Amino acid sequence: MARRFNPEGVVLTCGADCLRGDPLSSMDLSNGALWRATLALADAAPAAVVLGGGGYNPWTVARAWAGLWGCISGRAIPDVLPEAARTLLRGLSCELVDAEDIRPEWTERLSDVSNPGGVRDEVLALALGAQDADRRPGKNID
Repeated sequence: MARRFNPEGVVLTCGADCLRGDPLSSMDLSNGALWRATLALADAAPAAVVLGGGGYNPWTVARAWAGLWGCISGRAIPDVLPEAARTLLRGLSCELVDAEDIRPEWTERLSDVSNPGGVRDEVLALALGAQDADRRPGKNID
């Protein structure tokens, strides 16, 4: 859909609050889904700027951004993080995430376990509504 606008460039702000484990959202995406969506949107234009964004879980934010930069630069995503990275992640804390809610993979792996499933009806309705709004007569998108 983004390609139909024929953009000369895109600026993407990749917030991590959409990820599974964020204490303030319920979007439940895996970081792999975020990486793939970002790469697909960046590929829709000849130039792209990719920025970090918000998130309220320091484990998911750090891993999402590190993995995204790795994907953008063509690096392989390791199955298990190096010990220095695991130590750093184990040392994080957050008042919004209780200790018993910290998932083991948040301190061991860069990529999340896949979270297959359909798109919730309310998210699909928002996406389709935006798509329909773009097709309304008289709608200008500059």
